Amino acid sequence: MPIAIAGEDRWIAVEDAARARDGLGVELPSGLPDALTGSVEGPLRGIVARYAATHGPFSAASAATRLGLPERVVSSVLDDLVAASRLIDGAFLSDGQGTEYCDARVLQVLRARTLAHLRSQIEPVEADALGRFLLAWQGIGEARQGQDAVLQTVRLLEGLALPVSALEEDVLPARVAVYRPWDLDSLCASGQIEWVGIDALAGGDGRIALFCSEDERMPVPPPGHAEGGMAAAIRDRLAERGPAFFRDIVRDVGGYPGELLDALWSLVWAREVTNDTLEPLRSRLRANAQTHRRGRDPRRTPSPGLPGSEGRWSLRRASSTPLDPTEKATRLVRCLLERYGIIVREVADAEGVPGGFSAVYPVLRAMEESGAIRRGYFVRGHGGTQFALPGADERLRSVRDPDDDADAIVLAATDPASPWGSILPWPERQDPSLARPLRTAGARVILWQGSLVGWMPRSDPSLLTFLPEGPTGPVAARAMARALVRHAQRLRLPVLLIAAIDGAPAAEGETGRAFLEAGFVATGGGLMLKRRAQPA
Repeated sequence: MPIAIAGEDRWIAVEDAARARDGLGVELPSGLPDALTGSVEGPLRGIVARYAATHGPFSAASAATRLGLPERVVSSVLDDLVAASRLIDGAFLSDGQGTEYCDARVLQVLRARTLAHLRSQIEPVEADALGRFLLAWQGIGEARQGQDAVLQTVRLLEGLALPVSALEEDVLPARVAVYRPWDLDSLCASGQIEWVGIDALAGGDGRIALFCSEDERMPVPPPGHAEGGMAAAIRDRLAERGPAFFRDIVRDVGGYPGELLDALWSLVWAREVTNDTLEPLRSRLRANAQTHRRGRDPRRTPSPGLPGSEGRWSLRRASSTPLDPTEKATRLVRCLLERYGIIVREVADAEGVPGGFSAVYPVLRAMEESGAIRRGYFVRGHGGTQFALPGADERLRSVRDPDDDADAIVLAATDPASPWGSILPWPERQDPSLARPLRTAGARVILWQGSLVGWMPRSDPSLLTFLPEGPTGPVAARAMARALVRHAQRLRLPVLLIAAIDGAPAAEGETGRAFLEAGFVATGGGLMLKRRAQPA
């Protein structure tokens, strides 16, 4: 039926005649049946709710103009509908001003269609592009220096369990141009950073995790419980009298220093005790070879040089306000997003997240629905359940094509900037008899254009290669050789020996020639790079 609303001729359904009369105050034409002209409950509320259900986000002024009513009248009805959860108020339009309203179901549809549109814009990249992205995202090779650079890097690595040997020899120097152990020790001594023992490794090494103290973003693992009478005595001493140097612990607890030191480190690996410096971790590594050769006498007297006893020891305290599971998962997800930029299912396994990807998926989904992150198919071969920080997806697409001028880089095999063996599977090899690469302490990977081109174990002077086929293979081999030369120079290695390449004598083949061109020398034991003597 035709009707006049706000000075315009409109058409409405005839069964809405009474609602338009009572809600908008319009005159009805004569001749309508009595069944259509009876009183209606909440006529204006129904009209405004229908307007909202058939529009996107709108202002009270636009609804009032459409309905020919004062804005204050429409605003009152809109507020009632918000209170009844029929509408949602907020800021929805990019050019909007003031409060806007949207029907809850309309907003749900808009969000779903927007997310679907954003996902459809993403064309997945290949695995090597993810390798290039992670190198750039984690600041590998950037010229940052000083304590601020170290603190920024620790924020990126927060909560990640890393071998001490890799942390200070490879991981931090790869991100801080001039890394000085003193910078990290100073941050620990000032309370800005805390290190937590995770587990002991062979050779005096061990995995630790670093945490930033001031914001408590990453949930710190709670202390465990070390067994044994000496461990209990040390625990009681530190609880009663506070932090102490090792000589004070020996004096107050009594017993053989060697046995006390073993008990102290059992507390470290149980996450009960920490230190205000990383020096005891370093000295254990330095002294390991000599200690294994001569053995250790638990009756020897304490001395300032007792390996692993340096610094001031203290008990770790459990948080006074334990996090609920949702808050803990949320903090973990935020740290993972900052570390990787893009989260695929395998990230949870690489990080050892309890419960795996399913434990953090609800948080990721909620963050996507709120617009904090994006979901899409970013990396080919990893399923459609992938999430990215805003801008990370664009940065990933920007490195879709490799840089032909990029140098190869040597990283610790356990470095999170290398996805190989964790997020990405190790490349397949044609010869199954050769050893498979592993993400172990002391092992190193060589990356070129984001792809894995080499792997070196810790204790075996050999090299496994994963060179591309075709004309780029020799180019990658030469880039790998130059990268190993730079790596040896950075670590000031007196000698770098490669006895075998892919199971064959190192000096043979085209790959060996690439190493000879880079400065290696063929010897009876293989390819050798000697440190050049510095001029007087």
